[in-house]
Amino acid sequence: VPQTPLIYDAMISKINGDTYLFGGADNGVLDRIYILDEPLGEFVELPVSLNVPRAGGKSVTNPNTNEIYIIGGYNENNYAMNIVESFKDSNGTYLISFLPFLNIGRYYLSSVFYNSKVYVFGGFDYRGYVENSIETLEIVSDVENESNISYDFNLFQNYPNPFNPSTTITFNIKSQSNISLVIFNITGKKVVTLADGEFPAGTYSHTWDGLNSSGEPVSSGVYYYRLISNEFIQTKKMLLLR
Repeated sequence: VPQTPLIYDAMISKINGDTYLFGGADNGVLDRIYILDEPLGEFVELPVSLNVPRAGGKSVTNPNTNEIYIIGGYNENNYAMNIVESFKDSNGTYLISFLPFLNIGRYYLSSVFYNSKVYVFGGFDYRGYVENSIETLEIVSDVENESNISYDFNLFQNYPNPFNPSTTITFNIKSQSNISLVIFNITGKKVVTLADGEFPAGTYSHTWDGLNSSGEPVSSGVYYYRLISNEFIQTKKMLLLR
């Protein structure tokens, strides 16, 4: 039986054979995201988080785009949230974005994906009253044109991957930005910062030699590298084999 974090009112969904756990409450409402490591039989925190902490919402999978929608719920500042977020794991790149909000905030709701639409019904409103309305979220997919989208920031897959003892991480920015490039381990703990500061437009490459911030070699395993700016966050994963 998988070991789960000691939280309640979390949201759980599955895509591409992987099980994800979103948010929940534990001495406060959380914004964490976990993935089930089946060989270890436990959930492991990812180095990405929800835009808004939440518990008591509903997560539903879109099998057409391999996205998970996290809908409604509550937190300390909003007893019945109308916020909807999208989560996608694109070959180790974790993308979190906002979707159109619900008309009526609700928690402990029900939801289902059917015929390219998300149906939201039931739950409780901010007063704690049962909400009997039904809402429909129509999801427009542009997966076919995804390769034609132009981004102001691009984080590329490291090379080589898997690697030993070092690998190169490249990113591109189209305008001057304050950028951080950080390495995390599979538990979400920061290992080392490769870049941090103001960068003019251009393409940059940084080499990671498999050392932590203290100059000590890290062990074999999966690691994540995250590019962060004021307008952009993107994360990819890599494998170190000693």
